[in-house]
Amino acid sequence: YFPISRIVIMPDSFSSFFKYLTVSEGDEDWQIYCTDAGHTQIPPGTTYPPRAAEHPPQYSRNWEKGRILNEYQLVYITRGQGLFKTEGDRQFPIRVGTAFMLFPGIWHWYAPDLQTGWEEYWAGFNGAYPRLLVEKGFFLPAEPVHELGLDEAILHAFTEILDLVARQPPGYQKRVGALIIEILASVVGKGEQRRQDSRNESLVHKAK
Repeated sequence: YFPISRIVIMPDSFSSFFKYLTVSEGDEDWQIYCTDAGHTQIPPGTTYPPRAAEHPPQYSRNWEKGRILNEYQLVYITRGQGLFKTEGDRQFPIRVGTAFMLFPGIWHWYAPDLQTGWEEYWAGFNGAYPRLLVEKGFFLPAEPVHELGLDEAILHAFTEILDLVARQPPGYQKRVGALIIEILASVVGKGEQRRQDSRNESLVHKAK
């Protein structure tokens, strides 16, 4: 079992919610389970992460130096811009519609620009199924950033996840797991669509 289960709703100025979940053996047997989820609006000029002390230590300790988690997370930015760093001194500019994946055991750091702030949705997850997706190459630590644009279906799935983890009705972990798979499938599908569009464009140029 994961021992931490708590909910924090920040003041209206932050419009934020996050929750860290207790995971049972039965949840793990489902092959994908949610460890945490949240939504935060970061106004310009705000220190990031806000209210760091209210997150479990393993999630916020030494943020200035980055961190390493024992789970996957998908972070989706719907407003503002910022920067994401990961192993190998790689840096990625983050903008509206960008999602980035965090991998177990992989160092990372990210934050919004002070001038713009940002709005973020995230879901943390783990299990045999996401590990299989990584083993099969659908998600790679070498390619952690995905340009999704503002996608209503993805945003709706995140808000459903937040509602379920807040209420925790019977069987909620299985439903949240399905929503995470839905989001991951959208990420992969958008990548496949971009590659197909690029191939089609190349064929058109060759035909001219």
